Order: sequence, then structure tokens, then C-alpha cells
Amino acid sequence: MSSSGEAAPARRWIVVAVVAAVVVVGAIVFLATRGSSGGGGAAATTSASRTPTTGIGSAAGTATSTSTAPSTVPSTASPGATPSGSPRGTSTAEATSGSSPRATAAPGARPTDPPVALKATVEPTKGVTARLAKLESVTGVADLPGEVGGPALRVTVEVTNATDDDVDLTGAVVVLYQGEDRAPAIELTKPGGSPLPASVAAGKSVTGVYVFNVPVAERNPVEVEVDLAAEVPVVVFRGDARPIG
Repeated sequence: MSSSGEAAPARRWIVVAVVAAVVVVGAIVFLATRGSSGGGGAAATTSASRTPTTGIGSAAGTATSTSTAPSTVPSTASPGATPSGSPRGTSTAEATSGSSPRATAAPGARPTDPPVALKATVEPTKGVTARLAKLESVTGVADLPGEVGGPALRVTVEVTNATDDDVDLTGAVVVLYQGEDRAPAIELTKPGGSPLPASVAAGKSVTGVYVFNVPVAERNPVEVEVDLAAEVPVVVFRGDARPIG
């Protein structure tokens, strides 16, 4: 009886230990299974959240681009749309038409009429004429610094105003080029130099006298340029001045 009574408590402890072990193992398996399923859900969530980014440049990205195309095409083809960089309803030709300067000279150069004979009369602008009224051979006098005396040509320029208004001549310039190489001649004040006045009245004529140092050997040809104002072309008189002396 005593041995049987002692064995019963021992068996109960064994059963309790086995049950406890089973419970512990079950708990471990449960926790392990739960953690695994939670990690998979997180991975699935991360994968789903990254799909739009990784789809750029791929088939998904192309599909997105294609889906927006219909709204873009009607917009660019709608009535009244204007191409970028071009004013509405104005072509390039229309934009520049009527705004180009006179194409008689290179950019930055003054318009110049073709040369005429020394004895010709020219109309650089409507109603105003210019001519070389006189061309004389004289002995130039060096009176101011830079002047060189010697054989010279004295040129009388006549400007006639046939308009109804006074013509401003304050900007008038007369120069002379000598020889085939068109070397600019030195201007002198004597003898008899007297530039054009500041203006010419309506229906009147005025003269200006200009003296240039020109050796006889350099008088074929000579060019006399008469520039009356910035708004009109430069007039050029060209010819052989040797017969003058």
C-alpha cells in the first residue's frame, strides 16, 4: 500500500510536466507562426507601396503616359491654339514687313548713291538738289595745326531748296578722296574756305566753299562726297580734275 501511494504522486507530477511542456511548445509554435505571417504582410505592403515608383519607364509607366495622351492631343489641336514662339495670327514675313531699313548699304554704313560726273546735278531727297558749282586749282595755305600747304582744289558746293520748308544743313559734311586708292585729302581753311550755312530757306540756294590739299598727280580721279543730312543718301561726284590745273 505504501509503495502504491508513493507512485501515484510521482505520476501526477510527470503528467503535469508533460502538459506544461506541450503548452510551452504550443506557445512557441503559435508565436513563431504569428511572426512569420506578420512579416509576410509587411513585405506585401511594402511591395505594393513601391509599385508606382518602380513602374516609371516600364510598361506601367508607358500605360500612364498613354492614358493622358487623349487629353493632350485635343488641347494642342483646339481652335485658336497658337504655336509656341510665334505671335498669334502673324507670320514671320508679316512681323518684319515694313520694318527693314533701306537696303542700299551694308549694316552700319551710310546709304550712298552711285557716283555721278563732276558737273552733274543730283537730287538726294525730293525737292533738294546739290551740285559742284565750281572746281578750282589753288595754292593751299597751312593756317591751322595739321594743315599742309601746297597744290589744292577749291570746291564750291551749291544746294538748292525747291520745297516749301527750310532745310536744315547743320550736319552737312563735304569730303574729298584722291587717286585710285581713294586716299582722303587734307582739308584746309585757306584760301577762301567757307562751309555751308546752317540751313537753306524754301525756294533758295546756298553755297559752301571747301579747300583740299590735292597734288596734281592725284587728281585722276577725285571723288567729292556731299553728305547733307543723316536722313538722306550721300551724294558722290567723281571724275578727272586734272584739266582744272
